Amino acid sequence: MILTRFSSNALIRAAAILSVLLGLLYLPSNYSLPIIGLGPELEGGQQLAEFWAMYAMYGGAIMFIGSFLLNVSRSISFKRIVLAACLIATFLLIAAQLPPLFWWIFVGSAVFSWSSVLGLSLHLALLLLALRGAIVTIHSIERLKLNK
Repeated sequence: MILTRFSSNALIRAAAILSVLLGLLYLPSNYSLPIIGLGPELEGGQQLAEFWAMYAMYGGAIMFIGSFLLNVSRSISFKRIVLAACLIATFLLIAAQLPPLFWWIFVGSAVFSWSSVLGLSLHLALLLLALRGAIVTIHSIERLKLNK
């Protein structure tokens, strides 16, 4: 059964790159892109946004680098360990999208703005991409069990 045209490596790398880019949007403009409107506007919410940005950037970078480990060895047990680590990282990335999604839905329902739509759509796209990557990774782990 073919789940997707893309391998688990490609989906993990795409989710990792999107995570890093999304994290860059949450940093203050003196560190990154001068985009105003992303990140909480509540008092003290900027520290939370910066923490999430660092989490997304470092987590995405680690996932991206870790995805290249699958090609290091031909050992099935090593590939299972790497795929399991990628699966855990992908689940953490999925879980990390829930608070910002809640925030953008909360803000968007109170006052409509295009930054709310942008924030919601970016986090939703990353959530769906990571979820698809997790499904394909689970399928890859199962395929390795059958090749044993």
